[in-house]
Amino acid sequence: MELYQSIARYFAAALALLVLELVYFRVARFYSIVDKPNARSSHLIPAIRGGGVIFLAAALIWYAWTGFQHTMTAAGLSAIAVISFLDDVVTLPARWRLIVQLSGTVLLVLTAAIGLPGWWLVPVCIVATGVMNAFNFMDGINGITGIYAAVTLITLRWGLPADMVSTDLALLCEVSLLATAVFLLFNFRGTAICFAGDVGSVTMAGIIVYLLLSYIMRTQNPAWLLLLLVYGIDSIGTILIRLSRRENIFKAHRSHLYQILCNERKLPHRTVAIVYGAVQAVVNVLAIAWFQHQAFVWTVVFTLITGVIYLAIRRMVSVHG
Repeated sequence: MELYQSIARYFAAALALLVLELVYFRVARFYSIVDKPNARSSHLIPAIRGGGVIFLAAALIWYAWTGFQHTMTAAGLSAIAVISFLDDVVTLPARWRLIVQLSGTVLLVLTAAIGLPGWWLVPVCIVATGVMNAFNFMDGINGITGIYAAVTLITLRWGLPADMVSTDLALLCEVSLLATAVFLLFNFRGTAICFAGDVGSVTMAGIIVYLLLSYIMRTQNPAWLLLLLVYGIDSIGTILIRLSRRENIFKAHRSHLYQILCNERKLPHRTVAIVYGAVQAVVNVLAIAWFQHQAFVWTVVFTLITGVIYLAIRRMVSVHG
């Protein structure tokens, strides 16, 4: 009986998320919340922006299912989602966006990293904000945000030792996966109907940051950051390369490896998205099977080796590095 109730509850949640997505599409079309291609885009046909709004809906469903016990976490996710959605609709001043995003991040860090020494709060919040913006920068081709998020969530839910995964954290992974599956129905296509938008990519990043910090605090092992290695390498590597060219890193660009593969090498978006997800899945297997038992130095060594491989691939696929 309990199994049937659980299935019914998840089915109802998935249906609610699907209906919400479809309703949002109608609203977005009416108010022209559309991502129109420009010189920096990797797509050619306009698509609805902000389809990832259902990631916030999933987080709020989780909040309700846990008996409204995670108010600060829900508030933090809501803050970063709302400010990101507003930025999707109208361009906001960067300082206001950053202030609200940092405030929401502080709430997530405080609830996920209970017991963290006070002097660690500032650097952890800076790194968490960087992760969220990296997710946002990487949301540029069909399927990449959904596939990458799904790989990470599946790893956090079923790949880690059972004693690490509390009931509430498992529930957040599961309901977030439902939202990701619904989103991919409309995004993982040859011609995407919608993109995640800032609201989707930043909110999903916030969920993953909260989960990762919770697991890092439980194990006192920062090696779980490897579950974000592929995005991290591409984001940091691209920034360093653009700095070496004396480019303005705050301006829109098409310099990420995934953009080079799609725009210069003309690989299909979905193929590149799957490759990114598959490579991260392999890294996750290594992290679970090996790095959780190894010294921190080996994690650093593995990251450096991966970075060298990344730079070599960039050099092979683009004459511009």
